[in-house]
Amino acid sequence: MGLFQASSKQRALFVFTLMGCLLLWLPAVVAADPGRPAVVAVRVAVLSNSPPLQFYDPGQNRAAGFAIDVFEEVARRQGFKPTYVFGDTWSEVIALVSKGQADVAASLAVSEERQQQLVFSEGIDSTPVSVFVRSRDAEVVGLEPGTRVGTTEGSFILAHLQKIPGLDIRSYKSVPEGLFALLAGREDAFVAGENLFLKEARDAQLEDRIRILGKPLLNSKRAMAVAPNNPHLVEKLNEGIRELVASPQYREIYIRWYGKPAPYWTVKRILVLMSALLAGTIVGLLYWRYRTVNQLHEALSESEARLRQAMDATSDGLWAWDLASGQVYFNPNYYRMLGYEPGEFPADMASWQERLHPDDRQDTLANFEACRVHRGERFEREFRLRDKGGGWVWVLGRGEAIQRGEDGQALKMIGTHVNITALKEAEETVRDALRDAEASRDRVNAILESVPDALIVANQDRRLVLMNQEAEKLFGKTEQNLRGQPLDDIFRDPALLEVVGGEGARQESIRVAYVDLPHPELGGIHHYQAISSAVQGRAGKGSGVVTLLRDITREREVDRMKSEFISIAAHELKTPLTSIIGYADLLLREDDLGPFTQEQRQEFLAYIQQKGDVLEHLVDDLLNLSRIEAGRPIVLDTQPCNLTALVRALIPHHQRETDRHHIKVDLPAEPVILNVDRGKIEQIFDNLLSNAIKYSPDGGTIHICGERLEAEFEVRIEDEGIGMTAEQAERVFEKFYRANYQDTAVGGLGLGMSIVRSLVEAHNGKIWVESELGRGTRVFVRLPLGSA
Repeated sequence: MGLFQASSKQRALFVFTLMGCLLLWLPAVVAADPGRPAVVAVRVAVLSNSPPLQFYDPGQNRAAGFAIDVFEEVARRQGFKPTYVFGDTWSEVIALVSKGQADVAASLAVSEERQQQLVFSEGIDSTPVSVFVRSRDAEVVGLEPGTRVGTTEGSFILAHLQKIPGLDIRSYKSVPEGLFALLAGREDAFVAGENLFLKEARDAQLEDRIRILGKPLLNSKRAMAVAPNNPHLVEKLNEGIRELVASPQYREIYIRWYGKPAPYWTVKRILVLMSALLAGTIVGLLYWRYRTVNQLHEALSESEARLRQAMDATSDGLWAWDLASGQVYFNPNYYRMLGYEPGEFPADMASWQERLHPDDRQDTLANFEACRVHRGERFEREFRLRDKGGGWVWVLGRGEAIQRGEDGQALKMIGTHVNITALKEAEETVRDALRDAEASRDRVNAILESVPDALIVANQDRRLVLMNQEAEKLFGKTEQNLRGQPLDDIFRDPALLEVVGGEGARQESIRVAYVDLPHPELGGIHHYQAISSAVQGRAGKGSGVVTLLRDITREREVDRMKSEFISIAAHELKTPLTSIIGYADLLLREDDLGPFTQEQRQEFLAYIQQKGDVLEHLVDDLLNLSRIEAGRPIVLDTQPCNLTALVRALIPHHQRETDRHHIKVDLPAEPVILNVDRGKIEQIFDNLLSNAIKYSPDGGTIHICGERLEAEFEVRIEDEGIGMTAEQAERVFEKFYRANYQDTAVGGLGLGMSIVRSLVEAHNGKIWVESELGRGTRVFVRLPLGSA
């Protein structure tokens, strides 16, 4: 039966069969490679590790790259059949051609040094040679001495870099190795052709991690290279290169390796697409019927898809848990906030639990479990999750059950994770600032409270800003109650007001004045030196006044005591001098006044000697005081001494001076040997016995007793004299202090007890006084039994 006699169904079947055969045959026709003429074998030297220029492709088990595609196209045009020989470095590639192991190098950068070894063809491409650094490295500003610079091994760039003084140059076998050495920080810069280095960075998705530093160092021209003894081959290569560069194939090769990828829609793919569309039409008809039958299921799926899209679009992490099936869903931002790509770890509750911070795990899981088990419970808690880098991300987690079983336990739960790390860091920053401010305030308060004088700070409006504890004690008021109040309401003394907040205090940088104020604790009027200083603000304008009130009452008392001391010293020195001069004058005028008996002359001389001894004691006291005031140590000439014998030896001299006193001795009979300065010890007890007699004008018993203690020997001297008040007893060891300045019957400079204490302490001993006004005084001296 003929085709035109067949039925319409048979004709249609024939047409579809014919179209199917055409669809299967056309790709083969398009892909078929036309026959080629006979070719000449050429050995080509290739660098095995310099993509995308030239490299060994293990997947294809052959050479690949821009230079290879160019050479193969030239070889096709010129009738060459290439075979490839690989070298690991540029030096090896050059050696392969120079030694005759290869006929041609697929691509080499042209340099003067290489032109002395090889003959180069016309150029097949060129690229700037630039300095690459890490994109965020601001320290490298150029190829300066000490800079660590890398380049490819055997590259002509190496010779150029060696001309720059001071560089630390290292070479790498390939551009990829050099790229990662730069990113790892082993090199400060890497010098390479821009197209090779940028292509490698783009392929590794690291282009944003590097940048070009400044202008290119030079321009690299690449060409094929042959040995000098093969000029015919160079001519053939140049013919093919010129023809190729002028053709569209060169553009395709260049874009394929250095530029945009080749168009996706080739003839083959279009034919395949047409076949797929034909098959898709049939599948579409079947799907249309299926969709019509399952319309309700489609609506549900679409609703779920919209919900999932909304969950994926939100900036927060979302999770959903179907407890019945065990399925868990995490949206993309759930992963991203922890530094992961979506789906990089399993979507299950174990993944969440294992990333919880150990300090947060127990309370967080307890809160979550309560939400799962009990009706009305919501999950809401702040906790930390471990991110991909091992750090911690603060999260505000919220969740609730959207479906529960009859027993109240959750069947389905949903929730969110909100990244609150920045908020937590801000809170910590605020807390640190508050702690620093509190610490600064505490330091200032500590400094102010450590000031022993009263301190007052007022502002320009004459209002109180601050006062320390000493000022509170002085005025009997607390700073908390007075802060911000006008100075006129706080201080009633006009002189003090003028110092603290007067116009002069605010204008003068430093002002000194003196005021008298009642002391609330010690009583009486005290004298104060007020030092005011104007406080300058940042703009140089006055912002207030700081006033320091220093109690100088004691200093004035000391000045008065020194004045009194000078007057007394003059009197004490003049009295014996007057007597000495008077009796000496009598002896000198004996011829005029008549002869004196031998007894009278001895009396006069004895009196002169007695008053001379008084002067000697006064001078010794002044010299001892001078040494003590100068801070010079008291030099002791220590030697074994029987203390009890020394004290007993002093008693007859003092007993002869008075007939109104009875000196009673109660010292141990056995010797008490101490290692002391005998002269200084005599001076101590001589002074104490003299005081006991002088300050007992009505006579009485002076009791001297001694007692051996565990490591010391104690001597106590008691009198029944006028005694002292508690204040006088406390101040008796002060320099220039005399308990009764009006008692002219008792002489002295007020230095004796001060010197006595210094001598006792020089022997590592102790001295103290107990006294009662009108009942007498007891002086205690303790000296160590060991060496002084």
